[in-house]
Amino acid sequence: MVNNVVRRLVGWSDAVGMTTSRLGSPLLLLLRLYFGWNFFTGGKGKLENVERVTGFFQSLNIPFPAANVYLVGTIEMVGGLLLLLGCASRLVSLPLTCVMIVAYATAHRAEAFVSIKAFMGEQPFLYLLTLLFVLAFGPGSFSVDAWIKRRS
Repeated sequence: MVNNVVRRLVGWSDAVGMTTSRLGSPLLLLLRLYFGWNFFTGGKGKLENVERVTGFFQSLNIPFPAANVYLVGTIEMVGGLLLLLGCASRLVSLPLTCVMIVAYATAHRAEAFVSIKAFMGEQPFLYLLTLLFVLAFGPGSFSVDAWIKRRS
């Protein structure tokens, strides 16, 4: 009797696992498209408004603010485009993760480190979470990375 119940539970668990594993690539695609586009437009905005963003970086005591505007803007713009396409996704997630960590440590430090709820409520959290998903699971099958892998 107990054996039958355990077998059924394992069977149901396997069925759920097979169904949800098929959802991984579409989910990763949606995350990459949304956050890749947001990184791209955010980086583009920084590069189009260098003076204003430099002033903001100065107010945060970020060293070499003008140089960092160009660096962060380029990382976000190019990295966002590559993330959106799913090209070199894991590699490009590393510098984007660094940018998000610096955002937490500078622009969001007063609010983010009060509690875990506050940390998770800050804007960089979802970006970081998405980047961690891409680092851990790759870009999914709907990506340039997967297309290149299939062709080789």
